[in-house]
Amino acid sequence: MNILLIGAGGREHAFAYKLSQSTLCTQLFIALGNAGTAEFGKNIKMNPNDFETLGQFCIENTIELLIVGPEEPLVLGMRDYFEANENLKNILFIGPDKMGATMEASKDWSKAFMYKNNIPEDEMHKFLSYGRCVIFESFHNELNDYVFDYYFIKEGYYSIVMVMVIIIMLVVVKLINLKLLVLLKKKMI
Repeated sequence: MNILLIGAGGREHAFAYKLSQSTLCTQLFIALGNAGTAEFGKNIKMNPNDFETLGQFCIENTIELLIVGPEEPLVLGMRDYFEANENLKNILFIGPDKMGATMEASKDWSKAFMYKNNIPEDEMHKFLSYGRCVIFESFHNELNDYVFDYYFIKEGYYSIVMVMVIIIMLVVVKLINLKLLVLLKKKMI
């Protein structure tokens, strides 16, 4: 069986290692792969979001199993593309369709889906700027733990620097709130 593995991280390295040990694996291709995956199969320089080129590669190399590691190609509809194409639909595909991948990749989308379908879920606040996030935190009475969803697909990504700025500002606000709380308690005593 010829296998195409999509991805270039540690997860794909582990997959490549185990797939290469299978007696069912005739040839293993990894797009893009990394130095570690090259020990177990053939790394292919190919954009994982270029479904047409990937599809042509699968046809030319008689790929029978396609395993997708990263979320982005799945969110962009890789599985949907393969299932809709007469020449590719019989390739065994490991990875969700566009809707399933979007639910996993975007907390905002999945929370809206769960709310719409009356599925119980934790409270969520969506902020379009870090300033609004800090203002919310400064007026919030409880010192809760917060989870920041770092969701990016092509045009809409936030830089990791901006995420770090948000986290640092929240920590500073918490420290200021704690210091003010201590000062108020000292004045009351």
